[in-house]
Amino acid sequence: MAAKERVGQVVSDKMNKTVVVAVESRVPHPKYGKIMVRTRRFKAHDEENKCKTGDQVKIRETRPLSRTKHWIVTDILNQVSEAVSEVVAQVEAIPSTQSAETAQVEEAAAPPEALATQPLEEAVQVDEEQMAAAPAAQAPEPETQDVAPEDTPEDTPEDTPEDASEEASVELSQAPEADQPEETES
Repeated sequence: MAAKERVGQVVSDKMNKTVVVAVESRVPHPKYGKIMVRTRRFKAHDEENKCKTGDQVKIRETRPLSRTKHWIVTDILNQVSEAVSEVVAQVEAIPSTQSAETAQVEEAAAPPEALATQPLEEAVQVDEEQMAAAPAAQAPEPETQDVAPEDTPEDTPEDTPEDASEEASVELSQAPEADQPEETES
């Protein structure tokens, strides 16, 4: 049986003698038939650490070399120049450092020092004053339309079950005590 071979692009070369290769395959959707791109990532052995991020390589299946590494790099088909690999390394380092724009946005979102040190009641008063000073044109109120009442009577009838139970309870509380048997002394 022939060994499986794949062609993919190196997406990570940070491990020693190991690269992560992304292999794209185009397969039709089982139900709808649309062609989809599926990407699988394989860890491949790179004995001489020649592969860099962005290189196009050919990998071949081999015996398990570690828990997750079952492929070996056989050829480097398209090698990325050193300048490009340096730029890629710099771009990967950007998320760990803050840019000047991000720092400005965070400063604008932070509350002013005066409000942060004031007690809560004073801060609320300051906010109310700012709200009163703001022009009303910023947030136009929605227009309300007057609806004429319909000619139908109210939805609640005069004798509802709730009213009847209240009347019955009043009648019982006002009932004379003559209905109750009198206690006799013996």
